[in-house]
Amino acid sequence: MSVTDIPFDQIHLWTVCLDTAEEELSGSACPFSDHEVARAKSYKSERLQKRFLLGRLKLRQILSLYTGSPFEKLEFSRGSQGKPFLKNHTQIRFSHSQSGDTQMVAVASGLNVGIDLEKVRHDDFDAVARRFFSSDENALLQTLTGVEKLETFFRIWTRKEAYVKSLGAGLAYPLTAFTVSGRVTDTDALIHDDYCDRSPMSWRVTDISAPAGYFAALAASGREWKSHYCQLPSS
Repeated sequence: MSVTDIPFDQIHLWTVCLDTAEEELSGSACPFSDHEVARAKSYKSERLQKRFLLGRLKLRQILSLYTGSPFEKLEFSRGSQGKPFLKNHTQIRFSHSQSGDTQMVAVASGLNVGIDLEKVRHDDFDAVARRFFSSDENALLQTLTGVEKLETFFRIWTRKEAYVKSLGAGLAYPLTAFTVSGRVTDTDALIHDDYCDRSPMSWRVTDISAPAGYFAALAASGREWKSHYCQLPSS
C-alpha cells in the first residue's frame, strides 16, 4: 500500500485493541524514540507503560503500510505546537488517540486530520465543561440530566478535541473559542469558531464508530471527504 492508495477525499480509520502482551514488545525491533520512552515512563504502572509503547508500535505498523518503509525505520518530527508528522512522508497526514485499552488512528493524504477517542468515565464532567466548553455548549448541558447529559458531554468533548488536533494547534487554541453541536444526529458538528468565521465552511467535524463504552470523533480540512474503516491483519 502507498499514499496513492488513499484518495484525496478519503480518510482511513484504524481501531486497535491494545493487548499489553510482553512478548509482542520484546519481540519487536522497533527503536522507540527518547520522547516515546520518556512518555512511557511517566505512567505509574508497568502495565500502562507497556500499553503506551504497544500503541506506538501499532501506529508505526499502520503508517508503514502507506510509506512502504519498515516500521522501525520511520522517523517522526513535531510541529511548532507539538503535532507529530512523518519526516520523509509529509504528504501522509495522521492523527491518533489512545484511551483505555483501545487506540484509533486516522490516516489521510494531504488533508489536515484529527481524531479523538474517549472511554466513558463518571468523573465530575460538569467542572470540565465549565472550564473548557463554550457558553452555548454549557447551556445545552444544563438542560439535560442522567445518561443523556453524560453522553452529550462526551460527544461534545471528542468533537472539540478532534477539531483542535486537526488544526495542529495544541493547547494554544482555547477550547472555549469555538462551539460544536452536542446532538447525536449532527454529522457536521462545527457551528462557530471565534478565531475563524470561515472554519465551518472549510472544515468538518463528525462522530465515528467506536467500541462499546467509548466515544470518538473525526475532524479534517475540506468538506467532501469520506471515512473508510480498515483492519490490521491477524498476526
